[in-house]
Amino acid sequence: KQRREAYHNHHCPECAYPFSADHGDAFTCPACGTSLFTNCNSCGNSRHNLLPSCIHCGGADAAPAAAVG
Repeated sequence: KQRREAYHNHHCPECAYPFSADHGDAFTCPACGTSLFTNCNSCGNSRHNLLPSCIHCGGADAAPAAAVG
């Protein structure tokens, strides 16, 4: 529930750093490095990486996060 609320309020669920609603398809928190959004393997749309299901199709499989660094 806390992660859902953080995403809804455009804050990183891990460190509470605010992010823009216009984040693009894949997005990593610039403050803590947590992968927040990735592409869904089922439908290809951007999805919340830390939530269990895609908001667009309900799929549970996220694309592997890109390596940081």
